[in-house]
Amino acid sequence: MTVITSEFEIASSLPASKFFNAYRDFNNIAPKVDPETYKTLVDIEGDGGAGTIRDVSFGDGVPFTSGKLKLDVVDSNNFTLIYTIFEGDILMGQLDSMTHHVKFIPSPDGGCVYKPTIVHNCKGETQLPEEALNMVKEGFKKTFKAIEGVPFTSGKLKLDVVDSNSFTIIYTIFEGDILMGQLDSMTHHVKFIPSPDGGCVYKPTIVHNCKGETQLPEEALNMVKEGFKKTFKAIEVITSEFEIASSLPASKFFNAYCDFNNIAPKVDPETYKTLVDIEGDGGTGTIRDVSFGDGVPFTSGKLKLDVVDSNNFTIIYTIFEGDILMGQLDSMTHHVKFIPSPDGGCVYKPTIVHNCKGETQLSEEALNMVKEGFKKTFKAIEGFIHANPQTY
Repeated sequence: MTVITSEFEIASSLPASKFFNAYRDFNNIAPKVDPETYKTLVDIEGDGGAGTIRDVSFGDGVPFTSGKLKLDVVDSNNFTLIYTIFEGDILMGQLDSMTHHVKFIPSPDGGCVYKPTIVHNCKGETQLPEEALNMVKEGFKKTFKAIEGVPFTSGKLKLDVVDSNSFTIIYTIFEGDILMGQLDSMTHHVKFIPSPDGGCVYKPTIVHNCKGETQLPEEALNMVKEGFKKTFKAIEVITSEFEIASSLPASKFFNAYCDFNNIAPKVDPETYKTLVDIEGDGGTGTIRDVSFGDGVPFTSGKLKLDVVDSNNFTIIYTIFEGDILMGQLDSMTHHVKFIPSPDGGCVYKPTIVHNCKGETQLSEEALNMVKEGFKKTFKAIEGFIHANPQTY
């Protein structure tokens, strides 16, 4: 096996501890600051410490889509992370694995030196071209600079008011480097004012409680305002739902949908070709790979089961990868609920939450396609249960 090693250094004025903590939170911070490289990072085994297995979906700015890694070392004393990528097209068909040694070395001036060492474990006698080695290094540099550009990493807040009648939330940030060493606290009054057309006006008021005579620069005030706007636009989602009544009991449908991997390809092969659980046992936390049939305009998807609640006949899952997202969505979350009816039947009530990319607005045609797909599969399963009443 050929081993190729590359490394570089970048000096920063920020302390090693800040970078180490940010990289410990890589699953959350990387997709926010470098979405072209990282789409999602999900720990499928472990708690984020040594031994954790992490599934990575990459963004549109890199020539690969997926990877799986194991955290080998998480050393807070030496500000060091070591992880090995052992699966996925990030290995380019030329590597058995890649091991990344990421170290933040404290500097005398209070800053640090970022020093990653990248070990490419090549298949056989394979020699990676210089272009591929540079691509990996430049990717590391880009993500580091993006994380470095985040001006704070932590904060602690208290919820002061949560008023569902007036659609108001008030909270106070009282701790953390988000206070920039210049504030005693920040209080955010967040209000959503209903509009006559059925929409609303988002109106946040931000109160900066400065230390002593401190005056925050206009740049800092604008940064906070722009952050609020960015988060609001990211939260803005498109939700659709509908209801279908059935004479069959909620328990039968819930059991059938728990067996979705088997029943869906049988009763609706135009929509579902195969469904395979690649992590988990079919319960909460399971990761499922979906191949779609020829009757829909997409081929693949990957989802995570968020909730499987037999007491309330509820299943919630999030699709986080695949061309089912149409290049327009970060994810789709499906809340599937079967509500028992007094007559012994039930009401099938799915709620579909489309988490759009940036300012994307899904067309009415796309929303209807998803809803009609749900209805079609439900009716097919309902017909199967009627024809096979002993099942489920």
